[in-house]
Amino acid sequence: MPILRRWPVCYDITAAAILFWLLALGVPVPSGGSEQQDLVLGAEYNIREEELRIFLASLRSSGCTAQVVLFCGRPQEHTTRLARRYGATLVQYDFEALNQTHGPVGVHRFHLYRRFLEERLEQYRLVLHTDVRDVMFQDDPFSRIEAHGGGVFFLESNHLLIGTSPTNRGWLTENCTVYWSEDALGRIGGRLRSCSGNFFGSSHAAYWYSRLMEQEQQRTADALRAPDGSITGRGWCADQAVHQTLLWTGAFSRAMHNVTTYRNEDGPLCTMGDVVKIYVDEYGEVRNNQGELYAVVHQYDRHHRVKDIIAARYDEDETGKVHPAFVEGYKEHVLWGNPSRITHHHHADTSLPPPNP
Repeated sequence: MPILRRWPVCYDITAAAILFWLLALGVPVPSGGSEQQDLVLGAEYNIREEELRIFLASLRSSGCTAQVVLFCGRPQEHTTRLARRYGATLVQYDFEALNQTHGPVGVHRFHLYRRFLEERLEQYRLVLHTDVRDVMFQDDPFSRIEAHGGGVFFLESNHLLIGTSPTNRGWLTENCTVYWSEDALGRIGGRLRSCSGNFFGSSHAAYWYSRLMEQEQQRTADALRAPDGSITGRGWCADQAVHQTLLWTGAFSRAMHNVTTYRNEDGPLCTMGDVVKIYVDEYGEVRNNQGELYAVVHQYDRHHRVKDIIAARYDEDETGKVHPAFVEGYKEHVLWGNPSRITHHHHADTSLPPPNP
C-alpha cells in the first residue's frame, strides 16, 4: 500500500547482530550503507484525477525513478489508485487541524516537508519540491538540473519585476501587513519574480528552505479579530511573498551552501503563467529560447494547446475524443499582449549575498 504511516523508525535486529559478529571476526564489510535516493515532495488537497495522473505519469515517463512523497489532506479513491500505479507514497494528515495552526495547504506544506526531512536528511541526495495540480514533466529533473551542493530557485518571465506586478505588490502590502510595515516591497521590488511552486536542491538545502519558509510564515501571520476584539484565527501571508522576500534579502543564501537561480527563458524549468511568448514545437513540447526541452513545465494549464496535448497524451478516456497532437510547422505561440510594447528586464539584478562558508 502506498500509504506512509506515522513516520516510524524501524530497526532490523537480525541485520545488526550479523553486522556485529562480522566486525568482531574481522570480516571486511562494505562501507557507505545504502545509496541515497532522490525525492519529489508535493502536497495536494482535493486534486482532480486528470491533474494527478498527468503529474505522476509524465514524471515516470521522463525516466525519473525518484521516490515520490505526496502529503494528502483529503484522500480520494483515485489518489490511492494512481499512487499505487506510479509508485508514489501518500502521507495522510489532519488537514483541518494544520489548516488552523499553520495556514492553508500552500502555506502549511512547508511544515510537513520540514518535519519529514529533518528525520531522514541522509537518506536523500537531491530533493524537488513542486506544485502538483498544474505541473508536468518532459525530462528527468534530477538529470537536467544541477544543484551545485545547495539550493536552486526558478525565476519567472522577465517582462515583469516584483514591483511592476500588481499581484506581487498586493502580496507584499495589503495581503501581508508585516511586510507592508517593513517595506519589503521597497527592498525587493526591483528584482525578478521567483515562483514558490518549485524548489530544487540537496536534502540539507531543502530542509533549510522548508524550515525558513515555515518560520517566516509564522512570524508574519496576523491575528484575525471579531468585532468584539476576540481572536478568531490567523491571516497568512502568501507563500510567494515569503519565498521572494527570503530569497532576495539573502536569508536562503545564509542558510545554504550555495544558491543558484535559473531564468525562465533559458533554464530547465518553465513557469508558464503569464509569459508573453512560449515556444511549442510541432509535437506540443515546450522548449526554452535555446531550443532545449524544459524538464519541468509549471502552469501548463494556462496554455490551451499544451493542456489539450498533455491531456491527450495521458488520457484514459476511451470515448474517442480527438485532441490536437501534431501541427506541421507549428513553432511558437504568443500568449498575450503586443511584443513590441513589452519591456524585458534582461539586465535585472539577480545577485545574492554570498552564502555562509
